[in-house]
Amino acid sequence: MSSTFSGIELSKRALAAQQKSLEVVGHNIANANNENYSRQVAIQSATDPYTVASTNGSPNAGQIGTGVEVSSIERIVDQYINQNLRNNQQSLSKWSTINDGLGYVESIFNELSSGGLTTNLNNFFDSFQELNNNPTDASVRETVVQNSITLTTQINQISDSLETYRDQLGSEVETSVDKFNSITSEIASLNAQIAAVEDDSTNANDLMDKRDAKLDELSKLADIDYSFNNNQVNVRLNGATVVQDISQFELIPSDPLPKTPDTAKVVSTDSDGNPIDSTNYKLKYYTFEVSGNEVDINSGKIGGLLQLRGDDKLKEGKFNGGIVDYMVNNLDKLTGELAQEVNALHQTGVDLNGNSGIDFFQFDGDIKAGNIQVNSDLIDDPNLIAASKSGEEGDGVIALQIAQLKDEKDVVNGSNGFSDFWQTQASQLGVDINRAAQMESNQQVLVNDLQTRKEEESGVSLDEEMTKMIQYQQGYNAAAKVVSTIDEMLDTLVNGLVR
Repeated sequence: MSSTFSGIELSKRALAAQQKSLEVVGHNIANANNENYSRQVAIQSATDPYTVASTNGSPNAGQIGTGVEVSSIERIVDQYINQNLRNNQQSLSKWSTINDGLGYVESIFNELSSGGLTTNLNNFFDSFQELNNNPTDASVRETVVQNSITLTTQINQISDSLETYRDQLGSEVETSVDKFNSITSEIASLNAQIAAVEDDSTNANDLMDKRDAKLDELSKLADIDYSFNNNQVNVRLNGATVVQDISQFELIPSDPLPKTPDTAKVVSTDSDGNPIDSTNYKLKYYTFEVSGNEVDINSGKIGGLLQLRGDDKLKEGKFNGGIVDYMVNNLDKLTGELAQEVNALHQTGVDLNGNSGIDFFQFDGDIKAGNIQVNSDLIDDPNLIAASKSGEEGDGVIALQIAQLKDEKDVVNGSNGFSDFWQTQASQLGVDINRAAQMESNQQVLVNDLQTRKEEESGVSLDEEMTKMIQYQQGYNAAAKVVSTIDEMLDTLVNGLVR
């Protein structure tokens, strides 16, 4: 039969179970504003009943209950929602990065203001039109020089700004890769800590919340996927394992590969008349590897940075440039064609001194947009502008031909005019910005919806926790009352026997 004191032991278990459940409620309430916390629930289970062994069966009416215990403390987590949220967070982070980057490029273009490149191109050609009308006017010649300086200065500034931004994007890629490796190292460490705690048959709920938070961070950086095995999370990056149980494998960016030459036309010569090397060069780009195997990054912040910068992969030997790289190359193309066309015409003209025309534009180094300059001789002496075809007074034929380049339709890429070409780039940038903004907006809606569903499932409701607190408090008080009642019964029994 059960012990006389079994009722006290049963009530003691009840007190302990209600107290432990209250502690879980208190932990939930304390973390109500912790976005990385998952609500916990104390699972109460009946303890093993007391049974008298007998050959012919128990003389009792049945099994005698022995009370209750907190058998486990469980996190309330929906892994399907979490994984779906992280998948969409990857895309949101990518498009947010691209949208922000395009906005910065738009500010570099500055096409909405009166000082945009299109405006300055038009001013440049218009000043040659005026020079055609007044080929010997000193003030008109000075205007041509100043408009030309304004144009080349802006081209230099746009080029330098794009190049600087591209370098900045490269630095952000490397910083983000370092962060990626730091997070995967922390996840592997948390796997080890969780395994150690669970060896003692204890749920490592708070450690698992920390690990989930690290998975959230990681999903914002790159297109990862993951799976669980015995409560150890294994993480992959496009098929390459970066976390396996307690082991971490680093993501390693290669040094940017050497520039790939892409031939272009000779558009200028040096002081001795020799052609200047006009080889254009493609952007250096990154590749990545894990454990010696090349791996792609297509999404997350890193994927967005790569798409902005111009680090798309080589496919079948063909370079696929990114957004900023595309803008740099197009500005170089515009600049090269402009210098070639203007120089070619200017060299056929005659200046006010009766001498053949010299190069109107020069390059301080390779023929790229960042190096174009107005010939310093023309700046010092605008009379050297070769506006005339014959050298006769009033002849402004060459100035007119240069001015007419404004309306030529096939001077860039064999199909575009100078202003039209750059306006097309600006328009395409606007299209890209609208698309990126729409994609970011769409992904934000999905992420917000999934975040709400996650909060409904795993978040802490203070009203619900207060209800549970009252429930466990009443249970604790009732168990204490049982102890008090049994104490009175035992007092009656013991003192009654003494008498």
